[in-house]
Amino acid sequence: MDSTPLTLLPLWSREEAHQQRWGPTIRGMVGSGLACCGFVLFRCVYGDDDAWARFLDTMKQCVRAHVQRDAVAGQAFARYVEPALAWTVIEDETTLANATKEQVRERFVAWRDEQLRDSARHVSVAQAGFYNDLPRFNYCLCVDQACLDSLGVYRAREDQLGVYEAGPPVTVALVASPWARPFASLADLQKQDKWLGWGAFSSRGQPSDDDEDDENDEEEVAEDEFLPIESSTSYDVGWMYIEVKSLVGTYDILHGGDKWEHYYLRPPLVYPRHQFRRPALDSL
Repeated sequence: MDSTPLTLLPLWSREEAHQQRWGPTIRGMVGSGLACCGFVLFRCVYGDDDAWARFLDTMKQCVRAHVQRDAVAGQAFARYVEPALAWTVIEDETTLANATKEQVRERFVAWRDEQLRDSARHVSVAQAGFYNDLPRFNYCLCVDQACLDSLGVYRAREDQLGVYEAGPPVTVALVASPWARPFASLADLQKQDKWLGWGAFSSRGQPSDDDEDDENDEEEVAEDEFLPIESSTSYDVGWMYIEVKSLVGTYDILHGGDKWEHYYLRPPLVYPRHQFRRPALDSL
């Protein structure tokens, strides 16, 4: 299998793909014929080109290190992922400086629609169906000032598996497009967390208390109780902060629909570090 080109790999079913590490990403590339993976990134903070260059270098290093550690650990399909990583960066100080996430979303949708129109000229009907499921066309990345500032406390170390992160993470904003965003209510998400057994470890809204009775556990948190983020007081603001080292893994799990609501965390929480808010993690 190690000598098999990506184009000659079998097209797995969704179930088969989810049984393999990097399976959804491999399936998406094979099925679509698009031999690349990764999110498009929008630069929304300007004025310090040196810091921006360091951010990009650190992000790429973290992503590559994550995949390389998998390869060293014996994950066979990791070798297909690293060379397929596409670093598509969109910069435009005139229109993107200090842009809101909604403005970034609009710019991303315009880029995506143009890409899909171009692809329609040379892909089959079967391949076109895979395009709609690719995270590359459902989500994008945005670097705001908070993301750039996170670079200042980043530290990296190395062990037998390669480079790894030590200390506070470098973060980037992951923005969901209208296609990917289900607009689930907070109450529904809290009930889902409880059903999954996350209980008090869930970071959605106000963490539940295992000692409370069922009536209190199921109490809904009103959407307007949240502090506004870019004028939105909704729980789901359509974007979240994510650790850059988790970008490629998040890309893998976001294939297909109905994924955003399972992983979304309202800013300023950071995915996946605060997915389960155990006391030991609260100080990180």
